Amino acid sequence: HFCSLNSIHLTNSWEQRKLDVIFETITDFVAAGSFADMAENVKYYSEPNYAQLVRTTDLKANFKNSDFVYVDKKGFDFLWRVNLDTDCIIMPNIGNCGEIYAISKGKLPYKNNVLGPNAIYLNSKSNFIFYLSNSLKTDDFQNKLKNIISPNGQTKFNKTDLKKLTISLPIFTEQKRIGILFDKLDSLITLHQRKFFYCYMNF
Repeated sequence: HFCSLNSIHLTNSWEQRKLDVIFETITDFVAAGSFADMAENVKYYSEPNYAQLVRTTDLKANFKNSDFVYVDKKGFDFLWRVNLDTDCIIMPNIGNCGEIYAISKGKLPYKNNVLGPNAIYLNSKSNFIFYLSNSLKTDDFQNKLKNIISPNGQTKFNKTDLKKLTISLPIFTEQKRIGILFDKLDSLITLHQRKFFYCYMNF
């Protein structure tokens, strides 16, 4: 970004609050049940079925990949805790830690969607998701996140440690103004990138 939350002056009305206070829901794929329960209730398909299993690899590729995974209605209902039926935030917690994805249900390519493994689902009904997602991308939060990432072996962190981290939170109206501003900036940057790519390919 040519502008970011890192450069916005924080007024006294902004408070540092823990994520487990800000987000009513912080959960993941494995919260659905035991491995035995998962094996019995969740079956994976390579052909379209009732719902798409949304993985962070799909989000990173902006769904331009082709190796999608699907689940049937039984699996979708079993994974109800991570059904992507509302605006939410997805964070990989194994592998590409630090990536943040703001999910808008209306912009997902499949009708029914459920989160896959190796990621954490965050949802808040009382705060503006697209402000919160940009807050999680700031240097301040990313540095806090690095402190809970395992330094040995595979890069990972757990949701219990994540809940203790804090971000600065203004009142909802300020959240919405800032969130909409950055959403417009993201769209503008994406548009210019596409135009640049088109011109480059036709040069």
